[in-house]
Formats: sequence, C-alpha cells, structure tokens
Amino acid sequence: VSPCSCCQCHSPLAAGHRRIEREQHERAGGRAGYQGAVTGRARARTRNGLLQVLAILPSYTGKTVLELRAGVGLFTGELAKEASHVIALEFIDNMIKKNEEINGHIHKNITFMCADVTSLELKIEDNSIDLVFSNWLLMQLNDQEVEKLIGRIVKWLKPGGHIFIRESCSHQSGDSKRKVNPTNYREPRFCTKVFKECHSYDQRGIPLNFLW
Repeated sequence: VSPCSCCQCHSPLAAGHRRIEREQHERAGGRAGYQGAVTGRARARTRNGLLQVLAILPSYTGKTVLELRAGVGLFTGELAKEASHVIALEFIDNMIKKNEEINGHIHKNITFMCADVTSLELKIEDNSIDLVFSNWLLMQLNDQEVEKLIGRIVKWLKPGGHIFIRESCSHQSGDSKRKVNPTNYREPRFCTKVFKECHSYDQRGIPLNFLW
C-alpha cells in the first residue's frame, strides 16, 4: 500500500490533530456503541449477534488472537475461552480498564493493551498472530489509516492466519439517538480494494484469509 505523499499528513501538528480527532471519535463511538448494546431494541439483539459472529469465525482453539478495538470486552472473554492467548487492544484507557475488570480475573490468558492501533510505536511481532479480530474499528479511521493498518496486519499474521473484520456499512448500530456520529461508513468494496492492493497474498506468497 502506497503511503500518502502529502507532506502535511506527516507533520507533527497534523498527526497531533488526527490523534485528538481519533480520540474524540473513539470516545463518542465507543460510548454510543456500548450504550446501544445495552439499551432499547439493541439489548435483545446483543447476545444473538455475539453468538452469530463467533459462529462464523475460523477455529481459533489453542491459537493466538489479536482483538482490535476490544472496548469493554463484549467479545474478549468469549475469545479467551478457546484461544491460548488473546491480545485485547483498545485506544481508550478507561474502556480497556473496564474490560480487564470484567474479564481479567476470569481469564488469565488475556493481555490488555491501551494503544493506538495506527501508531508506529505499537510493536506486534511479525508472524505471531493466528486470528486478527477487528470489531467496528475501521469506521473510526480515515482511508489512509485503514490502508496502512491492513498492510501491518498482513505482516503480523502467521502463515495460514485469518483476518476477521466486522463493520457497519451503511448506518449506526443500536437504536438510540446520537448527538454526534463521527463514523466513516464504507461499502464493502472499499476494503475489497484495499485487500486487492495487498495482492491477497502475504510476503511469503501464502493466500490471505479475509472474513468481511
């Protein structure tokens, strides 16, 4: 994936603005997503939706799972029941702390990380992950950030690993009214394009397994 050639995109000031904007998006989206999961009609759908998502995942029993935008842990504990190791990554400190409060004492195979998934300071070893599980993350990123992230995910995967991406493509989840909805809704063809630019193969020539 080719990086942006605009010099302004790489300036410290622009990076700082993007980080503040992303944090505002994450906080707004995270609060709304969590509240939407426990209020109104969405409450009745939450458990069924969770089970439906887990049912279509490839087998991750005894494997290493990287959960991106783990939030307060809707999926974290469920993933930890089967995986040998779950890395739960979340940008908002109080959300990952809540996740650890809920799941940390039950599952000892979870590593809780508060980190910006778009930051180059995030160090995840190449060829170390069996399944990357992304839940409503890309909606909070701009197009360039998505392209760069997919490129990094490809390097993190082990041979034969899987990438699972769950997104809302056209409208918000839940039924509660929101004053702010900073989400970037995209059609599936956007990510299909990004995947094709990764040539659907990793650097070892092994086919990538995308679940969208």
